[in-house]
Parts: sequence; C-alpha cells; structure tokens
Amino acid sequence: MTSKEFKKLKLQERWEFLKDSDALLGYRFYGGFRIELYSPGDFYTEVWKKAGLNQIYWIEITSIE
Repeated sequence: MTSKEFKKLKLQERWEFLKDSDALLGYRFYGGFRIELYSPGDFYTEVWKKAGLNQIYWIEITSIE
C-alpha cells in the first residue's frame, strides 16, 4: 500500500492495516500519549494512543528527519 492509499483509509481501517503489517518499530511517551512508530512500506506512521488505555486518538503519516 502506498502512503496516498493509506491516507484515504478511515481510522479503523488504518489501524487494522498497521496491526496486520507487523511493522512496529518502537514507541515513546509524550504528554499523556503513547506514540507508536510503524513502517508498513515506503512510509512511516505514528499511532497516538492515550497512555494506559488502548484507545486510538489518531494515526498520521510522518517523516523521519
């Protein structure tokens, strides 16, 4: 899947794709959120979850610089 195709998906569809991709690189904590970094192909994504909960607030494509 390309980043352009990924952007067209709804939040739940994005999460299902990332979960099935087994592409988790790592995570960090920031301002009460657990931010997970994924690389499911030729792009990177961040999944923002409230720390201590399994609730996804948003998923965005990001660049690593």
